[in-house]
Amino acid sequence: MNEYATSEKINYLENYREKTLLLKVSGAEIRRPEFFEFARQVLELKREGVRFVLIFGGGEQIDEEWVSRHPHTTRPKKNGVGITSGLVLKDAAMPAYESIRLRLQEILGAHTMLSPEQVGASIKDYEKYGYVGSAEWVKGLDTEDNLVSLGFMGKQGEQMLNINADELIRAVLLIRPVEEVVLLTCSGGVLNKKGEIVSELNKMDIGDILNGCHKDIQVTGGMNKKLNEIHRLLDIVSRVAIIRAQDLKRELLREEGAGTLCTRF
Repeated sequence: MNEYATSEKINYLENYREKTLLLKVSGAEIRRPEFFEFARQVLELKREGVRFVLIFGGGEQIDEEWVSRHPHTTRPKKNGVGITSGLVLKDAAMPAYESIRLRLQEILGAHTMLSPEQVGASIKDYEKYGYVGSAEWVKGLDTEDNLVSLGFMGKQGEQMLNINADELIRAVLLIRPVEEVVLLTCSGGVLNKKGEIVSELNKMDIGDILNGCHKDIQVTGGMNKKLNEIHRLLDIVSRVAIIRAQDLKRELLREEGAGTLCTRF
């Protein structure tokens, strides 16, 4: 690395030192080989004084745990939301949650892992979705540890609930200010019609994309869902980045970034 590049890295690192980044990873992302490189970069930046809150989902693992115990069946879903009956909670959601926590501990080493007891939630609509909850509060984020992880399980009283990880992001943001939210995706960002990564979008651009009236960008499926969530998040946080797992340092330490940076204005 030449002297200029080293100086540039140090300058950009100063923007994040002693500040918090919120990282959101899906259960699918945790399984990919690139996640090891992502973890290595997180730990390196942690040593440099950057603080992280990592939120993990686990939809893929929940479905697999269910099938492993109930062959030839699929977990029922309604409006794209997995229904969490008492049996799904016991045989799929909880085992998936524990297996992901163990994997994160293996890859990231010792760090502060919040338990379901530290995530308060309320049942959304039991008749429709069963034990699916909305996150309302989080305790334990005031630790001195530079890395905290929490996932998709919380509690209402003594009842365990399955929580959407995107809603957990909003609960954390209302308690703890963060410099930036970082979401991982295989595509590396939002793509235009030519298949190129769009480097920056503001909230108005995202609204146009979601309404189908952006001249260069059309999204479907998972990216449509992701942009809907980002559109809501930009009411709380000013910056949300969409990147590949292996591009975390490149996003933070270089002027041009690595993926798509979504801003409020």
